[in-house]
Amino acid sequence: MAKKNMIIVYATFPDIQSARKMAGSLINSRIAGCINMLPGMTSVYRWKGVVETAQETVMIVKTSAALRDEVIKAIELGHPYDTPAILSWDIAGGFTKYIDWIMSETRSP
Repeated sequence: MAKKNMIIVYATFPDIQSARKMAGSLINSRIAGCINMLPGMTSVYRWKGVVETAQETVMIVKTSAALRDEVIKAIELGHPYDTPAILSWDIAGGFTKYIDWIMSETRSP
């Protein structure tokens, strides 16, 4: 399964509306095969010396490793935060049919 080169990109958004807008853009441009959005996450972080607490929406993007930089750039450019949380990691394995489907739903870079 690792040979399929699937990755996950994780990002947080201030609300479900901005996450949905980004998800639509990523899916419509075929740089993501599937996206999960989890509203209602609580984040606690230090920002400019002050401890903050915020309700956010988590976005989990499934795509090919070859599209990693394009997905990250698209999220960065369309994100309402100045410093958005955007992380990615490689998938070491999983259900082959699902991975094949994700790869078939993304375009070649």
